[in-house]
Amino acid sequence: MNSDLKLKTYKCTIHPSEAIKRVDKNPSAEKIFYCIDCIMDAQGDLRSKLVLIDDLVQNLYAHQASSTGGRKIGTKVPDNLAAILNTEEEAVSKFEEYILKQRNLVSEKFNVIEQEILGSLQAIKSKILDSLEDQLNLFRSNYSTYKKELDKYYGEDIQSTKGENELTKETFFEELNSFNSTRDLENMFKTLLREANLDEMKDISTEGIVAKLTTFKEALEQNTKLQPKSIILIEDELKSSLALVQKALQGFGEGISLIQNSVYPITGAPLDSAILKPTDLEFLADKIQNGKPLSLKHKISIKSDGSNLDKIMQAALDSEQKTLSVIKGRKGT
Repeated sequence: MNSDLKLKTYKCTIHPSEAIKRVDKNPSAEKIFYCIDCIMDAQGDLRSKLVLIDDLVQNLYAHQASSTGGRKIGTKVPDNLAAILNTEEEAVSKFEEYILKQRNLVSEKFNVIEQEILGSLQAIKSKILDSLEDQLNLFRSNYSTYKKELDKYYGEDIQSTKGENELTKETFFEELNSFNSTRDLENMFKTLLREANLDEMKDISTEGIVAKLTTFKEALEQNTKLQPKSIILIEDELKSSLALVQKALQGFGEGISLIQNSVYPITGAPLDSAILKPTDLEFLADKIQNGKPLSLKHKISIKSDGSNLDKIMQAALDSEQKTLSVIKGRKGT
């Protein structure tokens, strides 16, 4: 009857639409669950080491079932082994309080980071919206400039009369000072500069002026056929740009998500004398100081398959001037 029992479907934390399919049996690995997409992204020989999660569950149950009980070596736990349990409640309480403070500090820091990133995104959004608004203003400006050029060369000659619409220095500055933003003033300057560049037509022949105005008209016609579109609305371009952002965030996450001075799992196996513990620092300093005073401060103890060791070390030790690393290989070297 129990043969029908199976693990329910769990989703991948990286690819939420995909189910966990395989597992890395190395408990020290940063990531052990793999969906189909994760498996495809796995590098080196890792892919071949992954086992089916359903098979592993059966093996883990078999191990747990056979591990119950054990050989008794006494009727009472010695005081030197039992004493630490007397402080369990206090130790766990203090550690829980410390972890809670750390979580709050991390949340506060990420709130700042999120606001900075959101601010950057808002700036990009505003730039795109302003650019689209500029397109509308330029479209209008082109018509206005074209009409001014037609009025300049066609119609009654009003050079000898003072019209009500004659531009004065006062009205010119009044218009420039009427804008509510620097951006609006900038657009006005661009229009004025474009119109100023057209003044070169004053010294050309009538045929030349007509040719220039015809070119202007044709360009105006071409503009009416254009449909400006933001790159963000082009799916392929958006995906390409987002991929760069996601890659950058992934690199940021790999470096920033490390935990220094982390608690390590207790397996009950004999202590590994080939791995230096923080308590070994004084002994090590004494061995290598060569008569000169030397002190060492423990920064980080890690286990890694080597794939991200450089990033871990850089994130933990980049700000340190002098460091010493002791590494043990798989064969104990």
